[in-house]
Amino acid sequence: MRSLLLAILLVASPVSGVLSPTVSQETPAVFEGGLIDMSSDWGEARACLVWPDQLEVPECFRTEAELDQRRDELGGHGDQASLLACSTSLNLYDLTYYGLPVLTIVGGGGWYNLAGYGFDNRTSSFKVGACDAYFADGTFGSGDWYPTALTRAYVWSPTMTSGWNNRVSSVFYP
Repeated sequence: MRSLLLAILLVASPVSGVLSPTVSQETPAVFEGGLIDMSSDWGEARACLVWPDQLEVPECFRTEAELDQRRDELGGHGDQASLLACSTSLNLYDLTYYGLPVLTIVGGGGWYNLAGYGFDNRTSSFKVGACDAYFADGTFGSGDWYPTALTRAYVWSPTMTSGWNNRVSSVFYP
């Protein structure tokens, strides 16, 4: 069943433009008028927004409130059109109980390798938006998958299920 789902997700997802950089690539992000390399050091940034459909490069902020404001400006605020288009966010938190830093992904329809965003093996809590998400401990969905019943639409979890704290390496979010 899992193999069939993985095959469907890989075939259904676009191959270009949406998938995150591989582990060895730098990921530039805008932070306070300059650029940072998310893959190596977020510096003073504590909340970063990845939204391939709206942003050419990710944008980072000092607070989650600033990120939320920017996401709302771009149209990802949970209105009916956003919900239908799966353009609400998946939030991955470095600490339990939604503690910062946070990596926020808004739709794009592909696998995101978290190493490129400096978030490989760092997820300790999460909030899933309007669409189901999939978590894996390998790149591009390889390896073991986090229990999919726990990453359905609108599921929030202040901790990871046993054995999964700081283990997620890639996520799929439509």
